Amino acid sequence: MGGGCVDSLHGRIPVPAPAVMKLLEGFPVRFAGPASELTTPTGAAVIAALADRNDPPDDLVITRTGYGCGSRRFEDWPNLCRVVLCEKGSGRENGRTFEVDADIDDMVPEDAALAVEKIMESGAADAGIMPRIMKHGRPGYTVTAVCDDERLHDVLNAFLVHTTTIGVRYHQVQRQVLPRRQYGVATRYGEVVVKEVTMPDGSLRRKPESRDLEDISRRTGVALAELREEVRRVLGTGSNGDQGREDR
Repeated sequence: MGGGCVDSLHGRIPVPAPAVMKLLEGFPVRFAGPASELTTPTGAAVIAALADRNDPPDDLVITRTGYGCGSRRFEDWPNLCRVVLCEKGSGRENGRTFEVDADIDDMVPEDAALAVEKIMESGAADAGIMPRIMKHGRPGYTVTAVCDDERLHDVLNAFLVHTTTIGVRYHQVQRQVLPRRQYGVATRYGEVVVKEVTMPDGSLRRKPESRDLEDISRRTGVALAELREEVRRVLGTGSNGDQGREDR
């Protein structure tokens, strides 16, 4: 970002300039370098328009590199800007993933089940309960959730509001996932959402949405096993989600 002061039409102003500070609100920055204007409002505007506020993922693949040099000379500091174009490596998601958990020994099971539901509604990608023995030999459980950094605040609040814990632990984790999509399949009993993942060898693994099957079973009286077989039959004949709704 640089430092010091520069002269402008408005008089002498501090570096970074007020416009730069405003444009880069919410971005991680580094105050280093010589006492000069290293980041201009124009450069800050480009970053604000094109850059992501999240830290880059760990598994980046460099595709191209560009350099730009300035005319001003600094002592012990190169006046050059380097831009690296990267692609995300396969298997890991953009942004940061956090694991959140709390140990609880004073909440009834019915409330714990609702707490997990509320944690999922707050934006967690997954949540669950693991039974364990707590201090003094008390039976209890650990409530755990996984979420991205954009929903971390909401998930933490859900833990504190909907459980009896007075503190929550969280830390960043790596999460590797398979490419996936979901789409609707039309069966003779009604439409069922199918979740499809692509395996590392390129093969596909499909699973019908359990809640859709349960809803149809309650409405029609058809057994869940028969409904699953019906979905397999439809997928096997090629009547798949390309002819229904699709959510990638």
